[in-house]
Amino acid sequence: MNQLNRLVSGRPVGRTTETEKDDEIDLRSIFMALWRGRYWILIATVLGLAFGYYQGVVASTPVYVATATIMLEREETPVAGLPSLTAGSGNAWNDAVLKTEMGVIESYNLAEKLAVELDLIRNPDFNPYLPREDAGSDRGWLSSMLGKDSTPQETVAPPPDNQILHSIASRLRRAISVSNQEFSYMLDISVRDTNAQRAALFANTLADLYIRDQVDVRLERTREAREWLSDQTADLKAEADASARRMEAFRGDADLQNEQTLEALNLQFKTLRERAETAEQDVRDLSDKQALIENARSSGSASDQLAAVERVTGRPWSVSVDETDPASVQRLQAKVDTLLSDLSRDLDKRIVHAERLRAALQEQQVEIDQQSTEYVQLRQLEREAEADRLIYEYFLARLKEAAVKEGFAQASARVLSPAFGGRQIGANGFRFMIMSGLMGMVLTCGLLILRDRMNDRYRLSETLEGDTGLPVLGQIPQIPGRSRIDLISYIVGKPGSVGAEAVRGLRTSLQYTSIDSPPRVIIATSSVPGEGKTVTSIALAHHFAGLGKSVLLIEGDVRRRAFSEIFPAPKDKSLLSVLSGETDLLDAVQSQVSLGIDILSSGQTTANPADILASQAFSCLIDVAREAYDFVVIDTPPLLLVPDARVVGQYADTILFMVQWESTRRSQVRDALAQLELSGLSADGLVLTKVDTEKMRSYGHGQRYGAYSGKGANKYYVN
Repeated sequence: MNQLNRLVSGRPVGRTTETEKDDEIDLRSIFMALWRGRYWILIATVLGLAFGYYQGVVASTPVYVATATIMLEREETPVAGLPSLTAGSGNAWNDAVLKTEMGVIESYNLAEKLAVELDLIRNPDFNPYLPREDAGSDRGWLSSMLGKDSTPQETVAPPPDNQILHSIASRLRRAISVSNQEFSYMLDISVRDTNAQRAALFANTLADLYIRDQVDVRLERTREAREWLSDQTADLKAEADASARRMEAFRGDADLQNEQTLEALNLQFKTLRERAETAEQDVRDLSDKQALIENARSSGSASDQLAAVERVTGRPWSVSVDETDPASVQRLQAKVDTLLSDLSRDLDKRIVHAERLRAALQEQQVEIDQQSTEYVQLRQLEREAEADRLIYEYFLARLKEAAVKEGFAQASARVLSPAFGGRQIGANGFRFMIMSGLMGMVLTCGLLILRDRMNDRYRLSETLEGDTGLPVLGQIPQIPGRSRIDLISYIVGKPGSVGAEAVRGLRTSLQYTSIDSPPRVIIATSSVPGEGKTVTSIALAHHFAGLGKSVLLIEGDVRRRAFSEIFPAPKDKSLLSVLSGETDLLDAVQSQVSLGIDILSSGQTTANPADILASQAFSCLIDVAREAYDFVVIDTPPLLLVPDARVVGQYADTILFMVQWESTRRSQVRDALAQLELSGLSADGLVLTKVDTEKMRSYGHGQRYGAYSGKGANKYYVN
């Protein structure tokens, strides 16, 4: 079963598929798509030309543009050597500043000033609510651009003047454009209008308004600066006076000495501190001497006492001391007592003197600290008063400068070249007509190419093989005829026709898939109805019979029973009667002499056809048919509708899958083949049916279909 699966699946060597060319641009297919839609392209081009002629010649109003050139001054000339008072009034021109000035010229404020300056609210070309003196005069640049009649209905009440002025200013803004001449400080102010002289008037007036606006802005800034300086100067004067009063009041209240006296106090304090430290050191020295004598006397040793006396007095004892001589020891003791008494009196005096010096030192320290603190405070008040005075004097000078400059301001721009008349733009009807025609042609070509690229139906066998990985065994052209009977009669009656030869080609492909054991049980199926599987099955069986072989054609589509329309048969002689055991196979078949085949119709039943075809009886029927016939061809229902074909496919040697040319979608083919795989089956070959050779020539692929529609092909066929 499925003998073709044992072959090398794929495309013929050297054949390039459409899938392999996904990233390439097929110029031929694009050209053919455009050729097929040539009439649409022609119609769209003609309509585009007509539209362009109407819009560019008939319905258009000439538009003129006038340009005035101004130059921006690089530096502002100072007045009497005074610097600028306000920030931003200097002219350090750079790209950002230039773009800002261009935005100022194109701003709504200047457009509104232009409308007021020229009293455009009284001009019927700009105010549609005013009656027009001449119905044939210019309709205004905006109305002509929009292609609308600016004359209002008489019943419509005019809006307030401020709304009309806002509308006029908005229209003017759209007509104004400013550009900067490269590598210069020159700006071109261009204004569009339907009247050449009026466009020049608008451009020149706008340039003058911009220069006057600069002067007004600078005067306003100077006035605001003077008012601000006046307020600040008054506040600063009050602060300076208050600081001076605080300084004088503090100086009068504090008992302050001058700086030299404060330095003398510090020097006196230093001297007194040194005396106090000397007195304290004397007290410590006398205390040490007294302690030394007392320790020596307490020891009771005459030698210790003698050494202490000599150390304290700083000279040796004039009389020798013998510790065994009481008189000598007594004299030494008396000397020690006298020395202790003198040291005690001297120590008391020194202590009192040191305490007095320390008290005087503390009193002088307090006095110095107080004088220093008050002196620092006074100096702080003096600095604050001086700072307030300096700030006040600076602001007072700037206030006087502002008073001088308030009545004078200088613009930083001047007109270099005023506008004279205007040149016509935007009314080249021929150019607009050509552009409209080209646009219509290009748009139509794009839509045609897009439609061709979005087509998901199969036209080429290479594309079908590339998407499925299965070989296309045959390509059956579209056969003349309205019904199945007409189609069968055509193939039988014209054995030399293109259709008959295409079926013979399919038969040959099946025969030589395996020369030793060609497939004998062949089923034909498709994804959806109407793809030509029934007619192809009948034609294939007929051409197998043409080889002198016995062929049985079984109608496996029990639900639709299409054979009953072509081959009427008794109800008791059918596939169902054989499966039920009522009739033998050879008794149930009908011989069609014209086709040379035997046919087994399906018959009618209320049972589920899939269950019937999955029965053991059907398996036995196939075995009997294999013994009785050389070839068995079974026509089965579509895969996406019912499972019958998957059931019958279990008994087939080859499964042929029909794909209708330019009809079956790729998703349908993919889903149908996936259904086969779910049942453990796979299609062994594909057949492209109902190929329209005439259309294929228009698609540019006529030579790819077995040359059926190629040059000289009719010499080989009898159609």
